[in-house]
Amino acid sequence: FVIAIDQEGGRVARLKSPFPDQGPAEFLVEGYQDRDDLWLENYGMMVGGSLKVLGINVNFAPVVDILANEENPSIGDRVFGRTPELVAGRAGAYLKGLQQGGVQGCLKHFPGQGDAKVDTHEGTAIITAAIELLEKREFAPFENLLATSPMIMISHSVYSALDDKPASLSEKIMKGLLRERMGFSGVIVSDDMNMGALPQDLQLWSEAIVEAVAAGADMVLVCQHLEKCQLAHEALVKAAQSSKVFLARLEEAAARMTKLRRSLL
Repeated sequence: FVIAIDQEGGRVARLKSPFPDQGPAEFLVEGYQDRDDLWLENYGMMVGGSLKVLGINVNFAPVVDILANEENPSIGDRVFGRTPELVAGRAGAYLKGLQQGGVQGCLKHFPGQGDAKVDTHEGTAIITAAIELLEKREFAPFENLLATSPMIMISHSVYSALDDKPASLSEKIMKGLLRERMGFSGVIVSDDMNMGALPQDLQLWSEAIVEAVAAGADMVLVCQHLEKCQLAHEALVKAAQSSKVFLARLEEAAARMTKLRRSLL
């Protein structure tokens, strides 16, 4: 099984003291301007080992966003730096440590959520950066680290230069950009589908679950309300029964999940 948690450290930490937590990523090793990959690797190993002892085998970390908007209400000090080079180096060292501790990590939030002006927990975030800027800034650390991670989490933000849909519902972004252009072959996981950036009316929400998988997500997160997990399952089964194309997409996703599970044994 995949037993996963959000344990970034700082304000996004589901496990509290005495679990090891040196605070938000931005200020590890005395702040983002310093870079000590060995310290970050060792710290990641300590976090990974501590999670493994508890039976947890996946940590939805590290954040690989670039804090381009200082007023970003969601990302803030969760970043590992303010430049693609610094984020790739520091987040990569932390991820390597997690893996050495026996836990897999997950790069997030693709294709980069640091320029958002709205918290996707609360509503729609539209990122208007031009494609040239996205390529230089947002995409760069993900591309640098793709080969080191079996999982990538997709943002619910809308990237107007790429699609008019949230990334988590966008075939252009998940299949066209991440799979075909960048060559990522691992598991694509959605951010929590209960967030305000997506419709929460139960019928529309169920449709969004199917749309996310059809567009390329291999795993959809439903982090609250067990009854909504059942609704998601029912929606996926119904869609598979009515469409051979969607059934094939589910089988493809299941194969990737099986490969991930085997790597966690």
